[in-house]
Amino acid sequence: MATTKTKPKQLPTPAKLRERAAALVPKIAYLRRPLTSAWTAKRGREYDQRIAEGHRLSELQELLYAAAHAIERNELPELLDMRQKNDELVLMIARQRENVGGGRYVETKEFSRHTPEAKAAQQLLTAWQTRDPEAVAAQAAKEKQEQLETKMRELRTTRIPGFFPTPEPLAIRLVEYACGAVRGRRPTRLLEPSAGLGALVHAARQEFPELDVVCIESNLRCAEILSLQGYNATAADFLEDCTPEELGLFDLVLMNPPFEHMADCTHVMVAWDYVAPGGVLAAIVSNMAGINPRGQSGQFNLWMDRVEAEVFEIEDGAFEGAQAFHSTGVKVKIVVARKSM
Repeated sequence: MATTKTKPKQLPTPAKLRERAAALVPKIAYLRRPLTSAWTAKRGREYDQRIAEGHRLSELQELLYAAAHAIERNELPELLDMRQKNDELVLMIARQRENVGGGRYVETKEFSRHTPEAKAAQQLLTAWQTRDPEAVAAQAAKEKQEQLETKMRELRTTRIPGFFPTPEPLAIRLVEYACGAVRGRRPTRLLEPSAGLGALVHAARQEFPELDVVCIESNLRCAEILSLQGYNATAADFLEDCTPEELGLFDLVLMNPPFEHMADCTHVMVAWDYVAPGGVLAAIVSNMAGINPRGQSGQFNLWMDRVEAEVFEIEDGAFEGAQAFHSTGVKVKIVVARKSM
């Protein structure tokens, strides 16, 4: 008699499970938001309910990460089908609830479901929550790298007006010019006020690993990428939201500001106020900055004269070729100035 072969269960990929887990972040944050309205018994109950829901989604997120890790190690329990929808997985790891009076309930540590599949999910979750700290750190680093790569891929296909991150060769060159102006001093604080993807701070860190870095970036996606790279990044408009009193002064200010409507001239002149005595500002600007004697361009030319800035001409094609994140034929130069002691 012929036997029927059972088709092996198709497992989701670890990357897909981590993508599902990462997608829960904004919803969890929203559910865990503080209660801002005046407290009432009803609002208190509603607040408790959404905090509990946020906790359940947080545990679902942990289960998804745990399953991804288990699949990579060929350790996922056969009983557990991670292809199920999030709502179904949440029910398998739901905790028992206890009535504490006043119409309020709190979740206990005990699980409410006891089916074999639910127990397999609960054991996987518990093992993940109590695993070795070194393994936790290693896994967190891996997940951060995967998130970073995903966000970078997404950004490559997104057109943001005026967004042309600094190619690595140009970033290295700017840092070399800045180092020449530093005159042997070791800078300790660095500001990049239009940080983009962090090319300039990354190049500076190669030269000065101990630098305390502050990144300002108006685009939220880029600010998230900077944070994933380990930089102190703030999503803000440098001209509108920042002051020297708030951020302090810096030994080094490196810039590739937006060029539209001579915005580079404005950004550089404002950034000069953040440079500490003896500090250095180095900026990539449009080749046209300071050429027109009127308007911001004229003001920029006067500023360069006043601070005795050096200008370094850059050959055409600096933002083109394989090293360019987004290509543009814009012609640029580098301006470097050192503030007197």
